[in-house]
Amino acid sequence: MFRNFVVLGLFAAFFVAGLGFYFEHSNPYTVSRDPAAIGRVFDYSHLTGQKLDSAIKHRLLAGFSVQKTQEGIGIALGHFAFVNKLGERKFACQEFAKVALTFQGDGNLVSGEPSTLVVEGTCKASEDLFTIDHLDLPLARILGQTPADGVFTYNEGRDIELRFANIGDEWPRRWILQSVKLFNPHEAGEINISRDEVVEITGRPVVVKW
Repeated sequence: MFRNFVVLGLFAAFFVAGLGFYFEHSNPYTVSRDPAAIGRVFDYSHLTGQKLDSAIKHRLLAGFSVQKTQEGIGIALGHFAFVNKLGERKFACQEFAKVALTFQGDGNLVSGEPSTLVVEGTCKASEDLFTIDHLDLPLARILGQTPADGVFTYNEGRDIELRFANIGDEWPRRWILQSVKLFNPHEAGEINISRDEVVEITGRPVVVKW
């Protein structure tokens, strides 16, 4: 009888542990169900209106970084927690499904119009929740193609769409950040940082070199 109780006890313990493992790994935000886990300095749930808007934009750009990858470069942004218009406390990438970065080629003009690039992908938080995980640009593959306008889609691990316009005979090698946008397709409401705001917040144009 005692042995049966021991077996049942062990079974219950493993069952509970298994459930904990499942829920921990099935939720991408399992560091804590409370967005305060991101750290008080990046938790803006106490802010509203213009103060919230300013804090979010500063945080996004403070976390802007360019990282080298095997295929090219990755671009990351700052991540944060806040209270949305419904009064719900959310992480940025829980509230917004997509992130888009718009760039302008530095000095590249086609018929008087500058070259442009829009990088759009899924809004996904890094494991530590401090950044919006980098959007990969497979430069080796891009530069190996004939320069041209068009849409390039890459799906290795994360949907990334690159939209080029006014591309001349050569790919631009310096791109100036024009805007940052977090949004949900087909839904109202977004966070948008303009080029003027980029310069105002960072103190200079933000340039990405290929």
